[in-house]
Amino acid sequence: MRSFIAFDLPENIIQSCMDLQNQWKKEGIGGRYTPRENLHLTIAFCGDLDDEQIEQIRDIFSTFCFEKIKCRTSSLVRFGNVVALGLEENQELISVVHALRNRLSQAGIPFDGRAFKAHITLLRKPVLPEHVSIFAGDSLLFELFRIVLYSSTLHSKGPHYTPLATVCAS
Repeated sequence: MRSFIAFDLPENIIQSCMDLQNQWKKEGIGGRYTPRENLHLTIAFCGDLDDEQIEQIRDIFSTFCFEKIKCRTSSLVRFGNVVALGLEENQELISVVHALRNRLSQAGIPFDGRAFKAHITLLRKPVLPEHVSIFAGDSLLFELFRIVLYSSTLHSKGPHYTPLATVCAS
């Protein structure tokens, strides 16, 4: 089962992302926009996991503790064909991500080993009309308080995410 682990986003950030996307659409910026229900902050992409590995992650979640994390959005970042909303560097966030990734490694759960870059993907394969630039809007403060293991099923209209396990801040 194709899976990943991510922080759920609070409603104020989801709505701000949707407002930003709507503004871009009005300006004629095209591409594949991330739908509201798919906005998240990825911790680790695990790829194809079997039922036993899913259960191992549930076990890890049952004993994983973290406090709410205060974050602030920063500027837009580009990763190839992806436009994302970046987050200001945050040691507390990085520590929680590293702690969870370490637990996954100790359990032998595979995940991409790429360095963690805190971002929220907003648009893939952007198409910009001439003389139009993309901007991020104002910096926003928010709290992360829920980590979710999702399965990802690919469809013709894009991926569908289903939550499989959750851990909330204490």
